[in-house]
Amino acid sequence: MHERFKKKLEELIPKHNRVWYATDGVFSMYGDCAPLKELEELLNQYKQFHLYIDDAHGMSSFGKNGTGYVLSKIPLHPKMILATALGKAFGTIGGIFVIPDRTLCEKIRNCAGPLIFSSQQSIPVLGASIASAKIHLSDNIYTLQKDLAEKISHCHNLLREYNLPDISDPETPIFFVALGSMKVGFSLVKKMMKAGYFLNLAIFPAVSETCTGIRFTINCHHSLEDIESMIKALSTNFIEALEIEQHSIDSISKAFKRVANLERFVKTAKRSDVKSIYNLVYSDSISTVNSEEWNKLFDGDTAFDYNALNFLEETFKNNLAEEHNCRFHYFLVRDSSNKPVIATFFTSTTVKDDMLAPSSISMEIENVRSKDPYYLTSKALIMGSILSTGDYLYLDRSNKDWRRAFVYLLNAVRDIAEKEDTNLLLLRDFKSEDVEIHDFLIEQGFLKTDIPSNHTIMPSRHKNNDDFLGTLNHSQRQYIKHKALKNENLFDVQILNTCSEKDIQIYEMLFENVRRKNYEINTFGLPSKFLEKLNFHSNWEIIQLQLKPNNHTVAAMLCFKNKSKYFPIFVGLDYQYLDDYNIYAQILWQTIKRGIHLKSAVIQLGLTASQNKRKFGAITTQQVVYAQLKDNYNYNIISLMANKRRA
Repeated sequence: MHERFKKKLEELIPKHNRVWYATDGVFSMYGDCAPLKELEELLNQYKQFHLYIDDAHGMSSFGKNGTGYVLSKIPLHPKMILATALGKAFGTIGGIFVIPDRTLCEKIRNCAGPLIFSSQQSIPVLGASIASAKIHLSDNIYTLQKDLAEKISHCHNLLREYNLPDISDPETPIFFVALGSMKVGFSLVKKMMKAGYFLNLAIFPAVSETCTGIRFTINCHHSLEDIESMIKALSTNFIEALEIEQHSIDSISKAFKRVANLERFVKTAKRSDVKSIYNLVYSDSISTVNSEEWNKLFDGDTAFDYNALNFLEETFKNNLAEEHNCRFHYFLVRDSSNKPVIATFFTSTTVKDDMLAPSSISMEIENVRSKDPYYLTSKALIMGSILSTGDYLYLDRSNKDWRRAFVYLLNAVRDIAEKEDTNLLLLRDFKSEDVEIHDFLIEQGFLKTDIPSNHTIMPSRHKNNDDFLGTLNHSQRQYIKHKALKNENLFDVQILNTCSEKDIQIYEMLFENVRRKNYEINTFGLPSKFLEKLNFHSNWEIIQLQLKPNNHTVAAMLCFKNKSKYFPIFVGLDYQYLDDYNIYAQILWQTIKRGIHLKSAVIQLGLTASQNKRKFGAITTQQVVYAQLKDNYNYNIISLMANKRRA
């Protein structure tokens, strides 16, 4: 059994009289099977361990009198409940529960909601079930099982003969041909329908986004000729779908590491055509990137230009905590005339899987993290970085073939994701109304997720602070007047380019106050050396609020400035003074004043706290991210927590 399973079991057993593990005998997507012998050993080893196993997909096809896959491998254990269905190979409708413990059986019969409130089966269904049961109790069941086993074996042999990536269990009648991309899947299903074959497409959430595949089953009604003609058509259309969608067997192998004999699959997608048109330059450090070209491509649209990225690289390496270490990946795709079509950077690091979950869920998870700091965390490859803000993607859409260039980029990004063994691939932050990007990334197998709105102010339109206030509506002016201007003389406001050791300790505490209170985007804190290194970078500054007359620091805003934009990155607050002195409104006002003073074209106020920022005249832009998951186990746990709260 998996070490994580055993660790969890040994963690739960001392705390509970019974620990139940629920599983399928034969899993419905890949047709793979539970490790029954290992589970039987655990049942014998641990008194508290109990097993609930659903053998719906193993019923009839296996076992004495068709009792199923599970009972063909292990006997019914006293601490096991076996559930199975009559609606699949059995051929009728209904379910069966086999419970060795008579006391528990009576309790379920008398108290279980589904048994109390469901109605009895109709007479025709009962008649069909009796007829099917008679077949199971006769020798005919073994003839049918043998016939099915021969066809299953024949189908697997054909899949190997045609070099199709078959990842199914060789015993079961469920077949899964790996595709990886949803776009390839849609294309292949359409082609197979035109050829006269109706196959199921397995996509998210039944499987993870990158593990799309064709799922089909074999039964006794299929002839060998039926199977042969279908596999032949599948092979031809499989190759064509890969070629059309610019994918290869290599990309499939990265999503499905269980695929065997990939080297035998000689016909791959025409990736060479893409390489002849586009040239991709990759670097793992900004120091090897042309600084002038990089800054020109982004032209102030991002908070992290060449120098700032160099700062990030220095800051997020050689730290003790794993979440404070990042690997940087830079990509530049050029066309045949050497003109840049795409430029971007990614970082790989450990993130919290509830990063974008509801705040109430993150608060619940953080209670567990007080003892287990890496609970529900995983490694991610993220466009931009957790810290950055602005635009992370230069994309020349005047190039009519930009989608093909983007596919080329994604192939390279997925290579990095594979090498870094990341679970999450995240592309951020896109405008929600960008239909072109939405349609393209959905076709590439990404899922869209809403994130908090971005907020911007255009101070270059205003000559001074009074001019800015004059453009706001009455309600906004009154808010600023009562929440900021009224108390402005109570504060000493400083713009600092360097930090003393004492200052750093104060700022870290203030930033951590906000991070631990605001779970709208749940991230890890900053490495301790982050603020120390700010002293060497002129583009960074801190707006500091000190309350007179004791000059007690109550708020700080960490900001990045370039030639055209002003980017507040982190805010720190002393919540003891939050309400009495409206320090959040005050720090926002001082940030806007600073942007106006610098004659910045745009102040990017960032995400979250939308209600407050709109009162300062901020323009709201709804943004989205696009994600792909390799393993969605942690996200299923978070989803279950959310559903439980809603219930």
